[in-house]
Amino acid sequence: MKNLLLCLLSLIPFTLFAQGVKLVNQVDTTFANPEEKFIYLSAQDSLLDFTYIATYMADRYELTQSFYILKKKAVKLGANAFRVKKEDKSRGIIWFEVYHIADSTVLKSMRPEDNNLIYVFSGNSKKTSFRLNGKKIRLAPNEFFKYRLKKEEKLKLNKGGALGTTVRIRWEEHKAVRFLSLRGFSGSSGSEFGQQGITINTGRIWRIAPDLGYLLLDFGVAKTIDDFK
Repeated sequence: MKNLLLCLLSLIPFTLFAQGVKLVNQVDTTFANPEEKFIYLSAQDSLLDFTYIATYMADRYELTQSFYILKKKAVKLGANAFRVKKEDKSRGIIWFEVYHIADSTVLKSMRPEDNNLIYVFSGNSKKTSFRLNGKKIRLAPNEFFKYRLKKEEKLKLNKGGALGTTVRIRWEEHKAVRFLSLRGFSGSSGSEFGQQGITINTGRIWRIAPDLGYLLLDFGVAKTIDDFK
């Protein structure tokens, strides 16, 4: 009984917050999205081939949680793309618009210029660090590290030392962008490195799905290797 009660209590914050991602407007038409794709559209992306579906209002300061709840709701309507419409910093509110595009090949061909880019996010609570080929990279809350692999280059990322996580990444032609996090996200579709790294007790490096990764870029502060010379 005690374990059941603790389990139920642990679900309360998420349940209450789910009510905070509110539908503001919706068109009558819905679409199919069996692959459950959900691509982030930046302010520079054209909306010419996209069909508007709905607008949602969410908590700005719980951005990661807002994203997962938004995705769950929007995909049910057939949305396969989304963007930030506007933000009210004083109230901590953000508005998302969700869209559908019938030609999924457009989604696959977006942002080819991001090939062999790596982003490492710090999280939003406290400073954290990792080592890049032995060099210490320290990130403050809401900062992320951006690095582009050079041809034939190999990287070694480590968090937590010998008993932590080590991830090796190498340059590959047309290799898609990779998003990593030094802190796991609750409820995320990202996954912990296993076969590609060593995971023992301390230090974790998590993979983040591109849909969330691109969203976080617009709300973080970029750091590059030049900031750590």
